[in-house]
Amino acid sequence: MKHTDCIIAGGGFPGIYAAWRLAKSGKKVCLLEASDSLGGVMRSRQWNGYWLDNGTHNLDIRSEDAYEFYSDILQDELSILNNHDWASTTDTTYTLGFEMPDFSIDNMPLALTALSEISDLKKQTSYLSETCNQTFLEWYEASYGPSLCAAIHPILEKITGGHTHQISSAGKNTLSMLLRPKLADDSTMIRCKESSEFLNARLGVTRHCGDTRFAGDITAARFAYPAQHGLGGFCDRATVRLQELGVDLQFNSAVEAIESDSTSITVKTAQEHVSGDSLLWTLPDHLLSKITGIADTTVTKLLPVGYCIYAFEVPSAAVIGPDYLHDYSTQRLPYRYSRPGVYSQQQPNKNLTVVMAEVPAQPSDQASLMESSMLERVWEDCKTSGYIQTDCEYLDACCWNIPVAFTLPTSEWATEHARIKQQRETLHPRIAHIDAGSRGRAAFIKYFNEQLSVTLQ
Repeated sequence: MKHTDCIIAGGGFPGIYAAWRLAKSGKKVCLLEASDSLGGVMRSRQWNGYWLDNGTHNLDIRSEDAYEFYSDILQDELSILNNHDWASTTDTTYTLGFEMPDFSIDNMPLALTALSEISDLKKQTSYLSETCNQTFLEWYEASYGPSLCAAIHPILEKITGGHTHQISSAGKNTLSMLLRPKLADDSTMIRCKESSEFLNARLGVTRHCGDTRFAGDITAARFAYPAQHGLGGFCDRATVRLQELGVDLQFNSAVEAIESDSTSITVKTAQEHVSGDSLLWTLPDHLLSKITGIADTTVTKLLPVGYCIYAFEVPSAAVIGPDYLHDYSTQRLPYRYSRPGVYSQQQPNKNLTVVMAEVPAQPSDQASLMESSMLERVWEDCKTSGYIQTDCEYLDACCWNIPVAFTLPTSEWATEHARIKQQRETLHPRIAHIDAGSRGRAAFIKYFNEQLSVTLQ
């Protein structure tokens, strides 16, 4: 039986980053992956000469840690995107350089009322009384006021696929796109944010506001993309680089059992047994509970959210939107549009490119969204949102679905999750896992460097 410093279960992005960081620090690492390749949902698919990712993706290199990681993995295949920008819309006009809802353009009466209510709330203390059983909407109204909560509710329903009253306030990190709306022009937002930390935490500004005190790292449009094969190209390069660093990659190795004692932990797969000083579990927590024999109902208290993704081949000149656009209009199905064919320099056919649209949905609703009539509706939404010229027709199209892209905790989840977590830590103290809301790429890099790296050293 081989022994290693750290065993990592799961070869998605968290597993890749953790293995790279630990190996770079001199640790012996064994990564166990149930499939035959790294990446999980990061794998890309090929269509009409394009490499299509499972959603709108780029590589956020605004932090030095992220830039070091991506440049080391991709090396000469790291394509830095010049002038990469994004926008959001709540109706007919989009706001460049802003990913969160901006009500100040298409719904000024609401924006003024909401700003007044938030300003009044800062004089109170009731917003501090959050409990683990509070729903997201209850917390939102207490923190932002009734008018903004009423406006956010249908948007929340759109981006989560429904059942919004079940979502716990513990889902704030995942729903961070709703936490700093824009309710006036940038100069007014800056004055409000200057006036109190309460308002600063609740109001947003665009990356073009010119004030780095409040725009923070969004002012730096430092993004990149693999030069070839989409995010699948990143996964392939990561495989090679991790092997160069000495990481023991074990594919087709699903975890079947875990045993631990006071000195080490042993993970058993169908192929072999591996012991280590610690285990980093990057897979869903309920799978860990199943393997370790803990009765766990937390999975039934999570709301699954998947995506239906549509790709359209169009003339390059017809794309008039930014690199990607968050669409908060409840009159249209898609939540986000992107042009990966443009920002990743994918133009296999002269003067043509590919645009994509993502529609959030619960798994049970995805079959109806895959019908051809829905594809045509999504295409019309691409045009009415202002992302594509209204007189354009696509040359070809395809669609696919991801049953579960992420999950959101319900109001019953927190208590059960805390109980199960304590049981796992008592039974296997050498297992580290990822806190809720920290699985996204930028979020995980920060989470690993600030918390997991200490645990696993």
